[in-house]
Amino acid sequence: MRRSSQRDHRIVVITGASSGIGRAAAQELARHGTALVLTGRRHAALDELARACEAVGAHCEVVVGDVADVDHVKEITRRALDRFGRIDVWVNNAGVLMFGRLDQCPPESYRRVIEVNLLGTMHGAHNALDVFRRQGRGVLVNVSSLLGAFASRYASAYVASKHGVEGLAEALRQETIDLPDVHVCNILPAGVDTPVVEHAANYLGRSVTPAGYPLVGADDVAAAIVKCIERPQPTLVVGRVGRLQQVVQKVAPRAQDWLIARSTGAALRRADEIPTTDGNLFRPLGEATSVAGGWKAGRRGRRRRAAAVVAGGAAVVVTARRARRRREGA
Repeated sequence: MRRSSQRDHRIVVITGASSGIGRAAAQELARHGTALVLTGRRHAALDELARACEAVGAHCEVVVGDVADVDHVKEITRRALDRFGRIDVWVNNAGVLMFGRLDQCPPESYRRVIEVNLLGTMHGAHNALDVFRRQGRGVLVNVSSLLGAFASRYASAYVASKHGVEGLAEALRQETIDLPDVHVCNILPAGVDTPVVEHAANYLGRSVTPAGYPLVGADDVAAAIVKCIERPQPTLVVGRVGRLQQVVQKVAPRAQDWLIARSTGAALRRADEIPTTDGNLFRPLGEATSVAGGWKAGRRGRRRRAAAVVAGGAAVVVTARRARRRREGA
């Protein structure tokens, strides 16, 4: 007989569940009998995921819609409470990505990124915290990004949305300070191997591939979500390179900005020309249900480049610390 765990019998809402991180989290939690409310824009993909989760013992409710629509998020809440009677965890995972120089991106496109990534997270938090306050307990998990802590060239709308999620979480922790059993957690992954880049809007006219440093898997982010559910913490960075970048950002932020801008610019100059596209901003793309984007496969030839990134970051940290010590000793 399967041993029970702390995850059993929890009621968990996951937005953006049809592929990538959301799908990986659903599959992980399903193996422990968690009841899941799965939501996203692709009906067939969600139904297929629900069947897979139910096959290993989970109970699932599927709610199709768009988190940018406040009425849809209300419907998620209503369906969860009608089916299961409570909500223990709400995972704000839905998100879209757009590449382009801001002055060359259509205003409706960067508005859409903010509506999904930031306002969608706020809609989820609004409904979840209302339920948690009445229950006296609950865990809100926002899947943010390391780009919520710093920035990257040609992703300004996405960066702005994730910085907003970081500020939102800080404010919500203050608003729930009177509720010791209500927790607000942010997950900050570095580059993740999911279909998000493939589905992204692109107004650069050049193909975009994930950065040359080692990517983390969607399963790694799913494990971090489970960790925050079981042992809530305000912020959890996923990926060794991400943790290094976080250190560099603290001790040498201008050097970090220079390194990122230089590497992204060089990669773009080498990239193939492609037509511009709205990606999945305004409509979902097909019924793909993959967790991974396939970027981690065949990356052995990039190990030297990854090692150079890590070594370069470490050198920046050491140099900055030495300079600071010299200033302090002057």
